[in-house]
Amino acid sequence: MAEAPLQTALAAIWKKNQPQTRERLAVLQRAAKQLSTTGAIEDDLRADAATTAHKMAGSLGMFGLHSATEAARGIEHSLDKDGPLQPERLREQVDALTALLGPHLGDGAGS
Repeated sequence: MAEAPLQTALAAIWKKNQPQTRERLAVLQRAAKQLSTTGAIEDDLRADAATTAHKMAGSLGMFGLHSATEAARGIEHSLDKDGPLQPERLREQVDALTALLGPHLGDGAGS
């Protein structure tokens, strides 16, 4: 069966990409923390976080992490919309994504 080699290959790719996924998660955590602390996100960080959430939404499903994909998509929409951001909502969304990814990232998933 070709399924086992495919799963093995995906697992290897996921392992290789874990540091990048942790870095991306950290960007989203910084944005949520800044918004919670100051009531605003610097424009550069907001743009970086929106791009990061978009990339995560596009890639996590490839590894079967569909709930994490949906969570990242929600973060992306929250950051992309015009108007003021809601600190509590963004914090909840980022915390949910962190919780969904934690078991798949092993140590170092959260900050």
